[in-house]
Amino acid sequence: MPKKANYVLKPGIVLQEPGKNKFYALNNCPDEVAERYLAKFPQHISMFEVYPTDWESRVKARKEGTVSVPTYDELKAEVEKLTAEAEGKDGEITALTEQVNTMKADLEAAKDEADALRKEVVAATDTVEKGKDEAQAEVKALHKENDELKAEVERLTAALEKALKAKAGKGTKEAPKDEAPKEAPTAETSTEEGK
Repeated sequence: MPKKANYVLKPGIVLQEPGKNKFYALNNCPDEVAERYLAKFPQHISMFEVYPTDWESRVKARKEGTVSVPTYDELKAEVEKLTAEAEGKDGEITALTEQVNTMKADLEAAKDEADALRKEVVAATDTVEKGKDEAQAEVKALHKENDELKAEVERLTAALEKALKAKAGKGTKEAPKDEAPKEAPTAETSTEEGK
């Protein structure tokens, strides 16, 4: 794992050490190159977007040749630190993997539930359609029955009118034309006749 750069050049800035044919840009500038360059041109610190707060002491040490090389213990401590960070990341990855697996299971359950609901909707739609067809058939049968009853009422009305005309015609034939029809005896007239 590469170490994070301590010196990062600003975008668009290219650094070339005098007398060398290597060019550096952004964060690919090694510390020793940046510090050697700044030892000669300290005013060019403005070319760097990121640099250590103790850059002047580092540059001075580089210039004097007193730059310390990390010791075995320092390197070991750095490795242990990075290993602990990696293990922590492994734990995070495991937790995230479990979370993703749980979410996948939840998603599958939701899909199954959605499929079951779709089937219920289809069944309900079929039931509604069947009920609609049955209701339409029943309405059609009721219309037919209503038409038959209307026809029966019309037939009975015609028969009643015919019977009333016939009865009315019989009553006028029995009474002479110049004689008024006799009134039907009432309870009072029948008792007076009996006296």
